Amino acid sequence: MRPDAFWSEVGPLLGEELLARPGSILYSGLDTLWRGSFYIMGYNPGGRLDVDGHGGSIRSAGLHEGPWSAYEHDCWQESCPGAGACTSRAADQAICPKVHQRRVQVIARTLGRSASEIFSANAIFARSATADALDTGLSGNATVEDRCWSVHQWFLDIVRPELIETLGKGYGRSAFRLLMDRANVSEQDVLKLGLGGATDARCFPGGFSLGEGREELRAIVIGVPHPSRFQTSAASLEEIGEIAKMAVQGVSLERYQQLTEGQRAIFHDGVLRPGQSS
Repeated sequence: MRPDAFWSEVGPLLGEELLARPGSILYSGLDTLWRGSFYIMGYNPGGRLDVDGHGGSIRSAGLHEGPWSAYEHDCWQESCPGAGACTSRAADQAICPKVHQRRVQVIARTLGRSASEIFSANAIFARSATADALDTGLSGNATVEDRCWSVHQWFLDIVRPELIETLGKGYGRSAFRLLMDRANVSEQDVLKLGLGGATDARCFPGGFSLGEGREELRAIVIGVPHPSRFQTSAASLEEIGEIAKMAVQGVSLERYQQLTEGQRAIFHDGVLRPGQSS
């Protein structure tokens, strides 16, 4: 997709007020805005507004047309002269990624991809000092979340992922909570992965309305601990890998829960069809 085609769709959905705010939309290249199995969603852009390179508007945020990922190619170190302008780059690859970026790279590899091969964006495109400040100064009844969700409906209808991975699993303001609400899923319907601890993931199967004239999306949502604060446990990563393979093969999460340990192990080596035994 060309940048002009991207903005012709996204611009009217966000509106000029929001486009003028500091922030960014894509954390992967435009070539990932295509049919794909996976979709990574953070909450909103990090970084301090007073740091050079973090104050650019959503409208002015760069779009990359080749293979690229903010988690692989951007430098987020505040000592560098602006986001994405690392002075320690080698062969267009940042060699000083922060722990958040390294952990997202691990999560991507768990899905069998590199970060630059997976569509990635934040749930909320605007950068803000606090979550409560997001809706201040916005005219009309639509919230920032509503406007950004209308863009995600367009994204999701193009990508049609079997699995959405959220960076953060909190029940407060998070991408995971946003998707729970959009799918009308309660906390009681959320499944715990691994040992169910702070460094483990959560998941649920959900249906998402993508707007008039678009087919509903059925997808599995997995929320991992926020990469800035926690490393996802090995037990959760293993289970995420199994669920990812299962989702791509068209096996439901409910079916996955019914499998024995031996049957689940088949996902590491081959294809398990519904009704197949280990």
